[in-house]
Amino acid sequence: MSFEGIDIQIERYTKKINAKTEQLKDPNLSHEERKRLETEVKNATLERNKWKIRKNNLFTTRHKK
Repeated sequence: MSFEGIDIQIERYTKKINAKTEQLKDPNLSHEERKRLETEVKNATLERNKWKIRKNNLFTTRHKK
């Protein structure tokens, strides 16, 4: 996958994380709903980090001597 494709994936997960984080600020959330949102944020963060690692690996592989 190209750098652009990886950047799109990273941006997609960042938007998802930001949206879920905004929802977590609601003081009227039930405990179950809060736990579900926190889990979604955690999973999206893990996926975003995987894409960042792939991007870094792709970059270092292309620029090895």
